[in-house]
Amino acid sequence: MVMAWSGWSRLAFVLFISLGAMGCVGERLGPAPTTLGQEIERLTEAPTRIVWVQDIGDQRDFLAHGTDLRLMGLDSREEGGARVLLDTPRSKAKPMFTANGDWVVFSDRNEERMYAIQWDGQRILDLGPGFAMATWRDAGTGTEWLYFAREPREHGMPTHNTLWRYPLMDPGEQDPREYSTALEAREELVWDQTPVSEDSFQISADGRFASAAFPWPHVGVLDFETGRWERLARGCWVAMSPDNENLFWVFDSPHRNVSMFRHGSGEQWVVNVNNAPGVDDHEVYHPRWSNHPDIVTITGPYREGGGARRITRGGKAVKVHLGRLNEARTEVTDWVVVTDDTYADFYPDVWVQTSTAPRRAETRESRDAEVPAATTWPVAADELRYVWENAVGLSETFDPETRTQRLFQPEPQFRARFDRHHGMLLDGGLFRDDNAGDLIAEPGPIDAFMVELMVTPTGPQPDGETWVFAVQRDAEALLVLSEKAGEWRLRTGDREITLGRVTRNRPTHLALSLSPERLQVFVNGQQSVSEPLAVALDWAGAAFLFGGDAAGGRDWSGTLDHFAMYARNLQPAEIRSNVQLARSIHEARPEPEPLAVRARVTEVSGIPTPEEMAPYRRALVVNEYEVLEVMSGELDGDRFLAAHWAILDATSLDTAERPVGSEHVLMLEPFEQRAELAGERLVQDTEDFLLDLYFDTRL
Repeated sequence: MVMAWSGWSRLAFVLFISLGAMGCVGERLGPAPTTLGQEIERLTEAPTRIVWVQDIGDQRDFLAHGTDLRLMGLDSREEGGARVLLDTPRSKAKPMFTANGDWVVFSDRNEERMYAIQWDGQRILDLGPGFAMATWRDAGTGTEWLYFAREPREHGMPTHNTLWRYPLMDPGEQDPREYSTALEAREELVWDQTPVSEDSFQISADGRFASAAFPWPHVGVLDFETGRWERLARGCWVAMSPDNENLFWVFDSPHRNVSMFRHGSGEQWVVNVNNAPGVDDHEVYHPRWSNHPDIVTITGPYREGGGARRITRGGKAVKVHLGRLNEARTEVTDWVVVTDDTYADFYPDVWVQTSTAPRRAETRESRDAEVPAATTWPVAADELRYVWENAVGLSETFDPETRTQRLFQPEPQFRARFDRHHGMLLDGGLFRDDNAGDLIAEPGPIDAFMVELMVTPTGPQPDGETWVFAVQRDAEALLVLSEKAGEWRLRTGDREITLGRVTRNRPTHLALSLSPERLQVFVNGQQSVSEPLAVALDWAGAAFLFGGDAAGGRDWSGTLDHFAMYARNLQPAEIRSNVQLARSIHEARPEPEPLAVRARVTEVSGIPTPEEMAPYRRALVVNEYEVLEVMSGELDGDRFLAAHWAILDATSLDTAERPVGSEHVLMLEPFEQRAELAGERLVQDTEDFLLDLYFDTRL
């Protein structure tokens, strides 16, 4: 289910009010700012409040799971600097300001309840069961809403099954109300079609859009009006700008930059966020946009210990930093260190009195934004039951009548991973979707169906049967598309049918059309098989396997994308159109110039363990090399950096370690051209960060 509000204009990331009307504290300026306050206001150009969680225990509780925490606050107009808002031993996760800046909402993970504390610390209110995600004030009505999640689930990163809201303050009210049966009756279910991760759910000023992970690491924008979410990337700690510039960011895997998207335009760029004084290019965390479009916050540096995953080690050096973006939102041009203490400081939120802060000239009421045209493949969307174009392409179905969105997220296992075009790279592993059968069966029974996919066989011809695609329930294979003895084959029940010859290293479109009594097969749009075959599948509970069997056997080598399954048989003309569309996409892809180098390792990064990387299941490490021989292609300079895979599917690779002095032949591509790696964990301990960074494509 998704909650909708009608009558909104169709636009993305938009505002129809000035931020000065978002429930700020009027013109209340208070006394002159303190010395630190002066530095903060030099940056923000307005009175500012900051709240964060301070770890007084082992300095490592960066997600605020424990109770050795205290809630801290700083007001640029208060004497004395930072002060304790709440010192009681308890869980105090993800603090956030109300719109007027007078209250701080936080969540207790142990109690699974939400609370609000007044800025002066004199009152604490019980806000009811759940985990607080965001507050949002409706400028049209004056109501301030609390968005919160319920039904926590195991997912690696803190995640919940459902998203709700209720009115925290009615029009004219300045204080939240305590939770009651009357307030419970006003709760509204907002979203339950996918789980939602906690960090960072943020809502546009008009309330139509929200940034979130659905769940981590699949991040994007939720449109409350249409009831759909658009996936934009893989990553964590997303955010949405609190203005009308349609900006969304996602934190990168090295924890040093955010990738910025301008929704509706196709624009994307990288903003470095670990360039604050004293961070010294170490990792940072907790990136968050404030209620002011120019002001952001992070924590860091994370430099305790050596090797990988320093985030989990926290440390007393971790402080809250306040940054200011330039007008183009391409760079953080100024920083202020907010905290200076002997404890680790986590989870900051920032409130700027926007009624007194200078406004950008372009800030105005909501503007229409051009929304990208729908994906042209596949040409037939009716009775589409499953679709996976690639990791960043179409991977959902939507029923406008019931407002039901079904998301398909096959995940790599063993050594499978994404290729440079975000497709499945099947080389010693498989992709698996355990929810596929249930999602397919949910809309109703299926009499006839068709499966299409684009495959490119690579490597040597395998021995025996290798699985390209299979439908499997428990240990039983209900339907298997395989490669065997140089032929495409289909197996179901006790029947095995040859579909055509395999052409290696060339994209091939396969379409399998099955009615209750007949099989028709099309290879690259041309019919190759038509014969009687009775197939009646019970989809419920079945898993989709791509590239091998569930145990990691029958490995097929190649790439796979443009997969779709329909609850009807497509017409030959529709199949040919899909072939042409998928083929044109493949043909338009730029292929890199081969660059093969023999090189010697001169400096290494620490090899992480899978336990250190959790909840990430994949990780790359970066080493420094000196060139011994350029075997093909061109390479400037005699030293370079190269990342290679160290962990796949939470398992260390036997090729991960490359000792100093060892020699290797590397197949290199510029790292920045491998967009599929943007959401992967990158471990880099080498000193010279200015060297060119490449990706070694070999395992």
